[in-house]
Amino acid sequence: MSAPLFGATAMISLTYQCQCQCPHCGSRTNQQKNRPELSKSQIIDLIKQCSKAGTANLYLFGGEPLLHPNLDDFVRTAKGLGMRVSMDTNGYLLDSDRVKSLAALGVDHVRVSIDHARPRLHDAFRGVEGLHARAVQGVRLCLENGVRCDVSAVATKKNLADGNLQAVLDLAGGLGARVRMLTSIMCGGWEGKKRVVLSRDEIAQMRNLLKPGRVYWESDWINHPQAVFSCAALDRLMFHVTAFGDVQPCCYMEERFGAVTNEPLSDIVLRMWRSDLTRSYKRFHDCPVNRP
Repeated sequence: MSAPLFGATAMISLTYQCQCQCPHCGSRTNQQKNRPELSKSQIIDLIKQCSKAGTANLYLFGGEPLLHPNLDDFVRTAKGLGMRVSMDTNGYLLDSDRVKSLAALGVDHVRVSIDHARPRLHDAFRGVEGLHARAVQGVRLCLENGVRCDVSAVATKKNLADGNLQAVLDLAGGLGARVRMLTSIMCGGWEGKKRVVLSRDEIAQMRNLLKPGRVYWESDWINHPQAVFSCAALDRLMFHVTAFGDVQPCCYMEERFGAVTNEPLSDIVLRMWRSDLTRSYKRFHDCPVNRP
């Protein structure tokens, strides 16, 4: 096939540098000391490989992708190849100048993480004073400059019980932003901690917050309480490349199927998609990382 990855989303972690120290950070799963991250030229080559293989979307991740000094070059390369570009960010660097530059580059979609509606709690959770104000302002600036911007929020046992998740949804609604909800996942800082996994009743409670056009669960199409949950990675709709070049189903799964520093990207992804991990995937009510 000339486009073996046709229509897929390539999630690339540009760097594991970040200003925050979030206890739930999933990126800790892939961080390795004394291993060099991919160079600028390697990432540009990777983006070109993605495009040649038919990948439609480039999803920039981290760490904090806005800390990468060559991010603009990566966006220009992808947009020049006709790809859509999105990114996740903590929002700390989304000042007016940066947002205007992202809009000029053609970034299609930005997701800003907000964990608490109350600034003090959000800043304490992420370990950066003033982050909440910057994140909220970043959302406003993106929307004002024509960049689609969603708020990302993690549903936990605590914020479902105390109403804080609803407060974050209300905050986002006041800003005019949609909300992408995630569930607590046993990876990174929460690896092996079964106590963080939502029960079926808590999943049902979270599902009741889903609203078409306003609140969705991970993927745009899971936007109604009765919508079927699906894993985009194991459904072969996306793949992840770590900052070191390792290929995984997604950033939260530890399984690695090869490195782009050693062989072509499409060969690795197709091998992964044909593996027992993917082929044996069955529907689950939550992220497969939380499988019992």
